[in-house]
Amino acid sequence: MDPNNKMAGKQAPSDRPETPAEAAPMTHRGWVYLIIMWVFINPLYRLFYRVRIEGRSNLPEGGALLASNHESFLDIPLVSNAAGPRHVAFVARDTLARSRILEFIMVHCGAVLLRRGTSDRRALRQMVGHLRAGDYVGVFPEGTRSPDGKLGDFKGGVLLAAKTARVPVIPIGIDGSFEAWPRQRKLPGLGRLVARIGTPIDATQPGALEHLRSAVEKLSQP
Repeated sequence: MDPNNKMAGKQAPSDRPETPAEAAPMTHRGWVYLIIMWVFINPLYRLFYRVRIEGRSNLPEGGALLASNHESFLDIPLVSNAAGPRHVAFVARDTLARSRILEFIMVHCGAVLLRRGTSDRRALRQMVGHLRAGDYVGVFPEGTRSPDGKLGDFKGGVLLAAKTARVPVIPIGIDGSFEAWPRQRKLPGLGRLVARIGTPIDATQPGALEHLRSAVEKLSQP
């Protein structure tokens, strides 16, 4: 999300006032979230992957922005697993909501839908609302899955919500996800999945974005 990207013309849909549901963000793991994680994802991960979570003690009790590298579709459930019993509101591009199934899942899991290529102020307000209410917000600063497993550039506006809400940013490095399900492959394979949780970063400090990228890169190394 780039806050410097200006929108011209008529007021964009992202600038509309929040609905009551948006003004009161979901900060708990609802029944859809729990069913997906505990009925489908966790059993499948235990069956097909060797999952390891490191550094859970670095997660704060209050709100925080969880920022991870993005190697494959396996990353979202892995970050959710890493957060333990806490709810994670993931930020996803709004085009995914074209699928009725994905739209249902995202809405009932408290996801924040982002209009890519715009300064989506409504999405920013929702992210800040989650953070101020003590929720975790999950972001992938690269904006898309890595095409080669290497860490890409981080989007300039990724820390804005954490700065506004004055909450820490938690770097998370994922290792093994690309090997298990690279972008070029239609179906996932077997393997190991590791999520390493780093120490909190103050988003208001100079050079915070560079510090975050360096931390994620180090944590994602084998």
